[in-house]
Amino acid sequence: MGRLKRYRGLRVDLFNDGSLNGTWNNGYNTLIRTGRKFPNNTTITSLGTASDQITLRYDVSNFTSTRGATYMTVYGWTRNQMTEWYIIDDWRHWHPPTNNGNVGTSGGYRNLGTVTVDGGVYDVIVATRDQQPSIDGTRTFLQIFSIRRTTRSSGTINVTAHFNRWAQLVQNISIGSGANAQTISFTNSSHLYEVSFCIEGFGGDQRSNGGGNIDDLCIKWGSGADNRLCTRGGCPNCTGGGTPPSSSSGGGGASSSSNRVQAETCRTPLVTYPTNTVPADPYTACFRYTNDKCYVCKIESEGEFEGQMNACASGWVWNGSQIEGNLTSGFWYHEVPCPATSSSSATSSSSSSGQSGSSSSIAQSSSSGQLSSSSGEAGSSSSENITSILSQYNQQDVVIVKYYNLQGLPLGTQKPITPGVYIVRNSKTGQTQITVVK
Repeated sequence: MGRLKRYRGLRVDLFNDGSLNGTWNNGYNTLIRTGRKFPNNTTITSLGTASDQITLRYDVSNFTSTRGATYMTVYGWTRNQMTEWYIIDDWRHWHPPTNNGNVGTSGGYRNLGTVTVDGGVYDVIVATRDQQPSIDGTRTFLQIFSIRRTTRSSGTINVTAHFNRWAQLVQNISIGSGANAQTISFTNSSHLYEVSFCIEGFGGDQRSNGGGNIDDLCIKWGSGADNRLCTRGGCPNCTGGGTPPSSSSGGGGASSSSNRVQAETCRTPLVTYPTNTVPADPYTACFRYTNDKCYVCKIESEGEFEGQMNACASGWVWNGSQIEGNLTSGFWYHEVPCPATSSSSATSSSSSSGQSGSSSSIAQSSSSGQLSSSSGEAGSSSSENITSILSQYNQQDVVIVKYYNLQGLPLGTQKPITPGVYIVRNSKTGQTQITVVK
């Protein structure tokens, strides 16, 4: 027996031997993965120098995708310098293009060459993620893809061979723009964050349907006899040692590996907002904003896709730089009831006194068109007025769709032309969804 995890259209059956079955329907971006995360500052070379020091053997069945793009891939991150990397053995419908392009900003792809290993040829592609969510918050980083030309559903992947080839090909790549511009080179002295086996699906406007069963898996690293994770099915050279791998799943941008539960109450004392210090527990920390409403981070928007697994702990969630667009999109802040006796911890303004620190909220009066302050008490006429204005505005169909980046920064009403992942909000229905521009 094992465990069953569900999230919206995602279902994952986790078995005691480490194997798993997963399916999803109507997903924005879904990752089902199992593998090994390494301690901080673990370099690739510290795991050994043999050419096959890190290997992964797998057997997958029922790998399907009826809608949207899907990868079957080895997946991970490095720090110092930061990369998000993929070794894709099978795919459906779409993969990063192998033609050359401008890799400097998000959306450009470049083919750097090939690596021949494990009986196949892989194209090595790089791309930029410019100020996008990562394992360390918002960062500009490089994506590296090894894409197998002849797909397969089982076999051995010599991960070290790909690392060694990337160390030759991925050198002095200029990415980012302005203050975020940098030059990236992949080296074996990089810090290895994880090595996982992953089934990923994404679909943008059309969503994604798919699934797959990871029946057997064994990951080996370093030279120690216990440096391996194996399913009980017993991949060759893995039986008799190691432990079943741990699993995580994320659907629609959510991660169930953390077992976090969305906070529905406002914990006191309130966080002073905005702040340049991320709260000790960003998943339960609560603040009162200038609209006299209280918010916590919206956990369901956090997940594995685009590296957003730790977004609630990112500084931009708490420093106030992105909140206005997010309150409109409803993507990163979740409203909760304010404590009955608490006062506002956010800086707000009163139109009568002009002093900061007032607990009054700002509302627009429909009769005069001027800004007026309300006391925050129930039945405030100003609060009723602004609700009325918003209701009338939504009925006019003046603006139906607005686009935002993944931090909630508004981008306007025109669909972005730069490839990437965006939030779309229907201003009439209030519904939000993820779209992928390719």
